[in-house]
This record gives sequence, structure tokens and C-alpha cells, in this order.
Amino acid sequence: MYCLNIHTLCIFNPLTLLNFPPLQIIMEEKPEHPLLVLIADAHGAINTFEKQKEIIERYKPVFVLSESMENNNVESDFDFNRIMKKDKISNMTSMKDVKELIKLCHGEKTKLIGIDFENFLIDRKLQIKLNRYPDRITDEEEKKLEELGKRRENKHVKMIQKYLEISRKPLVVIVNAKELRKYSLIRKSFSHYHLVYMANPQGEMILSPTKEKLKWIEEDF
Repeated sequence: MYCLNIHTLCIFNPLTLLNFPPLQIIMEEKPEHPLLVLIADAHGAINTFEKQKEIIERYKPVFVLSESMENNNVESDFDFNRIMKKDKISNMTSMKDVKELIKLCHGEKTKLIGIDFENFLIDRKLQIKLNRYPDRITDEEEKKLEELGKRRENKHVKMIQKYLEISRKPLVVIVNAKELRKYSLIRKSFSHYHLVYMANPQGEMILSPTKEKLKWIEEDF
């Protein structure tokens, strides 16, 4: 076979191809999407922290995202020493609510990331009422809290998306159980996740403290 172009005349022998090694196409495998683990925190329920501890020790995440940490991060010894000197995270979150989680993550070399707003966006007047007279919340104030809740949920979803993109290990997220109800914004925003929640004898997710006998349930979606 002869090939001709304007620069040169060459003689091509197909048999010479036999002297070359076979062509190999190497494709880099894309890492699997990090596993998303959602833990429903029914505030006040018994042994909530113990389950969180079990999950964190099981999956050994680089990041744990927490609603209760509000807008505070603990990513270094400096962060840890600074926050442990406080008696509260904010006007809405006492230190006792998150102290064990902070100590656990620090001990596991896991970065603890707050995914909410300071004081959950609640103004000072309503903060006082919620902390001292929660049974006196008006319908108008309840509506305001629901509106703030939507803004907070949107931020939670964005923060989860952000850390899913940068984490190559399972991502553990701890939020209020109400945000993990079926058809909630978080559950609609992600197609694959491992859900951990406390349930009553009927298997229904517990959204608040109860005297019923409780059990932990784990499901994959």
C-alpha cells in the first residue's frame, strides 16, 4: 500500500503493525459518591448521643454536619479549646446539648461542622419566649418560626451538597427529626442515603420526647 501527500512519499506495510504491542485504553474510575448518613435527632429522647457515637465510630467520617452546632465549626485543637471554654453555643443552644458530640468528634479527628444560622435566625424577643414560656407562643409567632424553618432547611441542603462534593468518605448529618420526615426537603433532595431514626413500637419516627418504648431503626434509600 502506498500513501502520498504533498510532503513525502511513504510505503506502508500492514505487517509492521504486528511488531507493536496492542493498544490499551485506560479509563480512570470515578470514585463512588460518598455515602450520606442522616441521623434524626429527636431532642430530649433517651440515648440519642449513644446512637450518634455508634454511627460516627462505625463510618469514621471526615466531616460530621450538625444542626445544633448552628454556625460553629470545630476543625482543629484551637477550635476545640476555644469552644470548650463556653457555657453555651448561643442563646438557643446550651453547651450540654453538644458537648459530648464535640468531644467525640475531636477524639476521632473528625471535623464537626455547624450547618445552621446563629440562634436559628430567631430574634431576641422570641428567644426569651421560647426558652421561658414556650406554651405562650402565638399562632403568628408559630407561623414566623415555620418560615424561618424553611430558610434553615434550605441552608442545610446546600451545606450537605457542599460537603458531599468534597468528602471522599461517608458524610454523617445530624438534624432535627422533623426535617427527616417522609417528603421533607432533605429527603427529596438526595436520592441515596442511609436513614437512622428513633421509632415507637409501630415503627413511626419519633419527632419529640415521648414515654413510649422506643427503638432505633436504620434504613437505606
